[in-house]
Amino acid sequence: MTDEIETDIHRDGDRTWQEKWRAALRAFEALKAIYSGEGPTDSDAQVEAVGTFFTECYQLKDWLKNDPNSGVDGSTVETFVHDSPSLDLAGAIANTYKHHTMYEGKTTAEVTDQHTKYSGDKHPTTMRIGWEAGDGTTGNEDALDLAMKAIADWRKFFGLHGLTE
Repeated sequence: MTDEIETDIHRDGDRTWQEKWRAALRAFEALKAIYSGEGPTDSDAQVEAVGTFFTECYQLKDWLKNDPNSGVDGSTVETFVHDSPSLDLAGAIANTYKHHTMYEGKTTAEVTDQHTKYSGDKHPTTMRIGWEAGDGTTGNEDALDLAMKAIADWRKFFGLHGLTE
């Protein structure tokens, strides 16, 4: 005979910015798993993981602005994100995946290159984000490097404003 355990969770709508932060961290772990060869090997799933991380990461700004317990005002968050190259580019990635094609004058950013190494049971993959700014400037970044910078920048913001993860 098998013992059964049940659990019920009630959510009362009192959602905090930390909930979105944890979602971003889970998405970051999924991205790291792809790079280490322990994540999905399907190229579409890998690109989706990049989009998911940067969307969760960028949307954190809205959660910080809308959580009255964060203690930070919207303009403070917006200024920090805009002034952070990694978080600003995270926004471009999130919005490119949301809208498919960005509006004139906006930065478009998406996965442009994937490289997979087939070695035994693991298949580590690296990905590059290609971007084009509204002024025609172009560039590219390693997706995991950019994700690590974005995580570090959010942690800097938390420290500056006395926020606890």
